[in-house]
Amino acid sequence: MHPFKPPSGTFVRRIGLMRRIAVLVAAALGCAGFGSNAAAIVNGEEASVEDYRLDAVGVLIATLPGQPGCHGSVVGTCTLVADNLVVTASHCLLRPDGTEWAPGEREFWVRFRRGVSGAVTNSFPGTGCTSDYQEIRIVHSARAGNADMAVCTLESVPFRIEPISIEYRREAAPSAPILVAGWGFSGECLGGGDPWRLRWAAGTLSGGPQGSILAINECTFSPCVQCVRNGGGPEGDSFQGWAVPNLHDSGAPVLTETHCPSGGVQLRLIGVVMTPNYASRALSWHLAGLSPRLYSTIPCDRCAADQNDDGVVNIHDVFAYISDFMSGHARADADGIPGLAVPDVFAFLTAYFAGCQ
Repeated sequence: MHPFKPPSGTFVRRIGLMRRIAVLVAAALGCAGFGSNAAAIVNGEEASVEDYRLDAVGVLIATLPGQPGCHGSVVGTCTLVADNLVVTASHCLLRPDGTEWAPGEREFWVRFRRGVSGAVTNSFPGTGCTSDYQEIRIVHSARAGNADMAVCTLESVPFRIEPISIEYRREAAPSAPILVAGWGFSGECLGGGDPWRLRWAAGTLSGGPQGSILAINECTFSPCVQCVRNGGGPEGDSFQGWAVPNLHDSGAPVLTETHCPSGGVQLRLIGVVMTPNYASRALSWHLAGLSPRLYSTIPCDRCAADQNDDGVVNIHDVFAYISDFMSGHARADADGIPGLAVPDVFAFLTAYFAGCQ
């Protein structure tokens, strides 16, 4: 699988807004209610049907009780991160005023673009209700108290959809390359162009982690996007330019790419979009000790014993592992089972004595 080819230039710059402002903007611009317009992707490139990695990025749908998902309204984007777990923005599951729905007042569903037959529908609502659609009801949701992030349990496991792993080992650095993928609109203005299609874009972080959030973009829209890069399109030759800020739908994944030694590119999730400017930091879920626990697999370009991520295995990795384990950091989760316990120590030592291959 080839990596994404990002359009020329970047779409993010360093910003200095406070977290409280970000949360307020999330409530104002986010996807916070049944039938409301979600903060939408603006332009970008439509996801290729040949790239199976983005099959895990689902559209989040709200319905009245008893209705199928195909009759609902889009309220955001979510990402499959385990067999039956998706992550999204918390405010996507709330009323427009930020309060909770009464029990039984709304149901939430996830539709994945690749159906049981393997056919892809890159848009919503698509062709209506068909038996091929993978629309799975959410049966439980847990929300973070310190971040705009929720983990939802699906009623069943989607068929042949590979989860995207949470990234715990590598902290996001300022100006790190990222991808954002989600369900939204094309066109420069909010709500303009073709609605609810799976799109993606590439850029860089605006800054490093700020507590439970990541700065992803400093542009806003009022009501249309103001930051438009010259050029545009894959070759940079569009006379209209390419509107790049807010290239997401609320709940969309902020992704990094890991180039595997054996070939191919692995996607890793480092954040969940909450506003045009900010994403919730995925690691904050683990640091807060929230449940259900999310496990992070070892990146394809690293050995499980390379604890300090320097490309070699030596005694310094042992000290790094002890430090991570004692501090409860997710990097010490080495056995494939969420949560830190003695088996993680044995899993690390097994990898250490085997060495990196």
